[in-house]
Amino acid sequence: MIPLHYLSILKLATYNIRYSPTNSHPILPEAPWSTRLPLILNQLNWEEPDIIGAQEVLDHQFIDLLEGLHQLGYTGIGVGRDDGKRLGEYAPIFWKSDQFELVDHHYFWLSEEPDVPGSISWDSGQTRMVTCVELKPKLNTVQVDGIFQLPGQNSLDRSIFVMNTHFDDRGSYAREQSAKLICYRAEALIKKTSKPVFLLGDLNSTPEELPYKTLTTESTGQLSFKDSRQNAKHLYGAIKATYTSFSKNPSVQGVIDVVIHPPVAIG
Repeated sequence: MIPLHYLSILKLATYNIRYSPTNSHPILPEAPWSTRLPLILNQLNWEEPDIIGAQEVLDHQFIDLLEGLHQLGYTGIGVGRDDGKRLGEYAPIFWKSDQFELVDHHYFWLSEEPDVPGSISWDSGQTRMVTCVELKPKLNTVQVDGIFQLPGQNSLDRSIFVMNTHFDDRGSYAREQSAKLICYRAEALIKKTSKPVFLLGDLNSTPEELPYKTLTTESTGQLSFKDSRQNAKHLYGAIKATYTSFSKNPSVQGVIDVVIHPPVAIG
């Protein structure tokens, strides 16, 4: 949860829901989508995040999530990574419709041709993409409080950018280049608009690996994000890992999922 200049608290969540092909059976002991969907919705209803970034969402899962989350007061957008329409996994973003209005949105691909839908580069095993939304708080429903604001941001134009992504699980070089591309794109948005950019996602990289360090390590002339996990006063639960697999001991698995924010002070 991150205090903002114009929000009392901004609560963001990243959630890899695990893809569920319609033409195959789950990998044991994986539960089928029909079992997992209500559990996911129940958890999100309990957590009540303001903004959610999801990963591994196929078209039929996106339809189910959009319908279920609509009943909980959310709306959202997303496209399939393979064609920029409905093929392949989505990296959708959902938000509370009574708290935010959508100002703009766009998509780009983690490749050497980021504006070409379905493009793939480097040593990627699969196409990967980023969903980016610009959201403006509805001030009649959001308390004006907190301390977060970028220098030069107009107090009457208080929108934020949120990116959501899922890095490749096979190509280490692709993950490194993906991190650099996101830093470049986020920095360009901040310089152009003076609005904060938040990143949600599954990096398939632990904090010890270069992609994470590229995103979060300060260096001359390059934007760096701050990991909200590192600033959290309390981490809930005995197991801190975000990747548990199906059969391994989850207590020894790593943290590969992030909610990270711009390099400004938070309280």
